[in-house]
Amino acid sequence: MLAEKVKKEGAKVVLASENLAAATIAHLGKNLLAGVVAETGGSTSHLAIVAKSLGIPTVLGVKNIVRELIDATRY
Repeated sequence: MLAEKVKKEGAKVVLASENLAAATIAHLGKNLLAGVVAETGGSTSHLAIVAKSLGIPTVLGVKNIVRELIDATRY
Protein backbone atom coordinates (compact mmCIF):
# COMPACT_ATOMS: atom_id res chain seq x y z
CA MET A 1 0.00 0.00 0.00
CA LEU A 2 2.79 2.44 0.88
CA ALA A 3 4.61 1.65 -2.36
CA GLU A 4 1.52 2.47 -4.39
CA LYS A 5 1.11 5.83 -2.60
CA VAL A 6 4.75 6.71 -3.23
CA LYS A 7 4.54 5.69 -6.89
CA LYS A 8 1.43 7.87 -7.35
CA GLU A 9 3.44 10.95 -6.40
CA GLY A 10 5.23 10.70 -9.73
CA ALA A 11 8.49 11.98 -8.25
CA LYS A 12 10.94 10.94 -5.59
CA VAL A 13 9.72 11.59 -2.06
CA VAL A 14 11.27 12.04 1.36
CA LEU A 15 9.56 9.50 3.58
CA ALA A 16 8.98 10.53 7.20
CA SER A 17 7.93 7.90 9.72
CA GLU A 18 7.80 7.13 13.41
CA ASN A 19 9.31 3.70 12.83
CA LEU A 20 10.30 2.26 9.49
CA ALA A 21 11.43 -1.23 8.59
CA ALA A 22 14.58 -1.69 6.54
CA ALA A 23 12.59 -3.99 4.26
CA THR A 24 10.33 -1.06 3.34
CA ILE A 25 13.33 0.99 2.23
CA ALA A 26 14.69 -1.94 0.25
CA HIS A 27 11.30 -2.46 -1.42
CA LEU A 28 10.85 1.20 -2.39
CA GLY A 29 14.47 1.73 -3.38
CA LYS A 30 16.44 4.70 -4.61
CA ASN A 31 14.22 5.20 -7.65
CA LEU A 32 11.28 6.26 -5.45
CA LEU A 33 12.98 7.71 -2.36
CA ALA A 34 14.90 10.96 -2.22
CA GLY A 35 15.48 10.41 1.48
CA VAL A 36 14.19 9.04 4.77
CA VAL A 37 13.56 10.71 8.13
CA ALA A 38 12.53 8.56 11.09
CA GLU A 39 11.92 9.08 14.78
CA THR A 40 13.66 5.85 15.76
CA GLY A 41 16.96 4.28 14.85
CA GLY A 42 20.56 5.32 14.80
CA SER A 43 23.68 5.14 12.69
CA THR A 44 24.15 1.43 13.36
CA SER A 45 20.50 0.39 12.94
CA HIS A 46 19.43 -2.02 10.23
CA LEU A 47 17.50 0.80 8.52
CA ALA A 48 20.59 3.02 8.39
CA ILE A 49 22.78 0.24 6.99
CA VAL A 50 20.28 -0.73 4.28
CA ALA A 51 19.62 2.90 3.30
CA LYS A 52 23.33 3.64 3.09
CA SER A 53 23.94 0.60 0.91
CA LEU A 54 21.22 1.82 -1.45
CA GLY A 55 22.54 5.39 -1.48
CA ILE A 56 19.43 6.84 0.18
CA PRO A 57 20.09 9.84 2.46
CA THR A 58 18.75 9.09 5.93
CA VAL A 59 18.27 11.05 9.13
CA LEU A 60 17.28 8.96 12.14
CA GLY A 61 16.38 9.74 15.72
CA VAL A 62 14.38 12.89 14.90
CA LYS A 63 11.92 13.12 17.76
CA ASN A 64 8.31 14.02 16.91
CA ILE A 65 8.98 14.49 13.17
CA VAL A 66 5.65 13.05 12.13
CA ARG A 67 3.67 15.22 14.54
CA GLU A 68 5.67 18.30 13.53
CA LEU A 69 5.00 17.68 9.85
CA ILE A 70 1.29 17.11 10.47
CA ASP A 71 1.10 20.34 12.49
CA ALA A 72 2.98 22.24 9.78
CA THR A 73 0.49 21.20 7.10
CA ARG A 74 -2.38 22.71 9.08
CA TYR A 75 -1.14 26.26 8.48
